[in-house]
Amino acid sequence: MVVSSKDHMGQLLTAIGVDQNNQMYPVAYAMVESECREIWLWFLELLGTYLELNNSHGTVLITDKQKGLIYVIGEMFPHSEHQYCVKYFYNNFKASHKGLMLKELMWGAAKSTVKQG
Repeated sequence: MVVSSKDHMGQLLTAIGVDQNNQMYPVAYAMVESECREIWLWFLELLGTYLELNNSHGTVLITDKQKGLIYVIGEMFPHSEHQYCVKYFYNNFKASHKGLMLKELMWGAAKSTVKQG
């Protein structure tokens, strides 16, 4: 998310949690000048320490496809499950596949669950 004000323009990094009632809540945020590998490393090191994600087993991280972030997650949380936000898939999808029906089918597929065998 790009944030701008009279005095500052930059990026707002956020970490959002989901509780047992499927409600979202803010865990951490930082205002930075830009997104890059070093900034993501700093932010995720602090987040990992705060949340005590020592081995990252059982942790699921959902992100956009920001390249610096993808690599840092692999380094910092090698045992976590990493998924991409459907919103970003849809933004790419709709460029080539227009129409309400395809939109509804894609979001329906994203919301469906598949039992692992």
